Amino acid sequence: MPARARFFSLSAIALSISCARQTAPTLEDSRGVVVQWECSAGECQVTGTSDPPPACTALPDIDLFVLGAGSFALLCGASVVGHALVLHDESCRPIRCANETDCPQWDDRRYGCDAGLCTTTTRALDLLDVTAACLADVDRPATCVAAGMDAATQDGLLLAASACTAEGCTLPEACRP
Repeated sequence: MPARARFFSLSAIALSISCARQTAPTLEDSRGVVVQWECSAGECQVTGTSDPPPACTALPDIDLFVLGAGSFALLCGASVVGHALVLHDESCRPIRCANETDCPQWDDRRYGCDAGLCTTTTRALDLLDVTAACLADVDRPATCVAAGMDAATQDGLLLAASACTAEGCTLPEACRP
């Protein structure tokens, strides 16, 4: 199965995620990647990670990590291609927590700690949320090409895809924390 990617306008992503507090906590995803991030003028961005993002594009494009704010708070690998942000679904992992203070908080979305993962009830599960949950315990391959050949990653992607229909998504039992 080929790697899936989503294209977003950089300005749409930058403007849609605003922080509720200026001092952002250090976050950690389900595979142990530690994330530093900061907020300025209502916009938040990743400023550093303990591991590099997966390599998915050729230079001069840029590979980076971005925080996602769906039903789960997520850390996803992405690439900047021209003026578009390409999100690599197979690289997304949920943010883990011991309590609510370990979770990111945005003005328009509050996260609590549910079974060790940062979640919100203000958003319905979508394919990206289910994909990240199904890959939570799978090591993130170093490249998108490697993710396309990794059996555990492909199994998680198939499980997630089968959990979503036109009526919405449900979280498979095998993907629950």
